[in-house]
Amino acid sequence: MQCYRNSGIERAVKDAGGRIVSGDSEGYYQKVAVPNGKRLTEAKVHELLLDVDVFINVPVLKHHSSSMVTIGMKNLMGVVWDRGFWHRNDLHQCIADFASSRKPTLTVVDAYNVMKQKGRAGYPPTMSCR
Repeated sequence: MQCYRNSGIERAVKDAGGRIVSGDSEGYYQKVAVPNGKRLTEAKVHELLLDVDVFINVPVLKHHSSSMVTIGMKNLMGVVWDRGFWHRNDLHQCIADFASSRKPTLTVVDAYNVMKQKGRAGYPPTMSCR
């Protein structure tokens, strides 16, 4: 939560009438079925995603050691609890399975500073989250 404060995101959200919600406890996640899943047949999804009218996905375009590149579908891993399961059980298929069951209303790709190597650790952060 400190990162949101340091970056100014927290203030912008509050000024717009929103609220910052944590995702650091399994209690925030509910098990849902992934009906067409081949490897991923269920997932624990953050409860706020289950009742929204509009779901906007904002991934950062970057390299990833397992999937080579991350964009919209890989970013959906951020709303599930056990991402490690995906990595241990055919990451690519799990990403596709989940994406088939919960599609964002809109995906806006942040490609301002594309990370071409080492994923999220590829560049020093522009703003300290500590």
